[in-house]
Amino acid sequence: MPGNINDEELFTHLSLGQVFSRSINVFIDRFDVFMTMSAVVVVPAAIFGTLIGVVMGMEAVMAAKMDPDDPDAQAMDIMQFLLNHAAGVVIVMLLNIIVSTITTLVGEGAMVRSAADTYAAQPQGWFTCAKLAFEKFCSLLTSSLAVSACIWGGLLFCLMILGGALKAEAPFLAFLGFIALVGYGIALVYFLSSVMLIFPVIMVENKGPINAIRRSMEISEGRRCYLFCAIFIVYVAKVIVAQLLHNIFNGDNPLATVLSPA
Repeated sequence: MPGNINDEELFTHLSLGQVFSRSINVFIDRFDVFMTMSAVVVVPAAIFGTLIGVVMGMEAVMAAKMDPDDPDAQAMDIMQFLLNHAAGVVIVMLLNIIVSTITTLVGEGAMVRSAADTYAAQPQGWFTCAKLAFEKFCSLLTSSLAVSACIWGGLLFCLMILGGALKAEAPFLAFLGFIALVGYGIALVYFLSSVMLIFPVIMVENKGPINAIRRSMEISEGRRCYLFCAIFIVYVAKVIVAQLLHNIFNGDNPLATVLSPA
């Protein structure tokens, strides 16, 4: 980022309304760039998904022709097909994971950089943003793995305590395990609201993974509730929109998304 923009200007505290308003404005201004980067993330996964779907679909059709009246035999034929081609299935799955990881992290990093550059009135093309994100791929990946390890490690620890207590049939230990899970949930909200800014820190301030986590916690100090509420509102809106589109394209009542008690 340009040297004449300091931290206070770059990370100005805004109301939720201002955040959403500016986000929408940035998205509209850079619609072509964001759509291109979204395609970079979605298209490879779609190609792998289509390839797997076509292969499995062909096998399912062949199994149905061989045993048209025996669903169990069809299922066994498909399982046998997977076992006979286990190596190929594993390779395709690994390639899918690798490509999806690269495109997702690079895509998210590129979008962060594009939004930051647009906000700083120095917009760059999608390829430049993607290139910058790819250069930071190791930092993006390492920080993501570190955050995931903390989340899943804490959950596993709590579940081990609770499982051990239940196995030993110790009510008091089971109660402590339940308290640990509740405490983990509270700590998880605190932790997630502290590390939400890791990618922006990496892409904007050129920090390494560990320093990015520390810097994210520093920036989020005093703003964790604000950050969590903003992300929670976006998440709820995304779920509603996704379910609404699902209902529309599946012939269901679109209003059921909002009016359904479930």
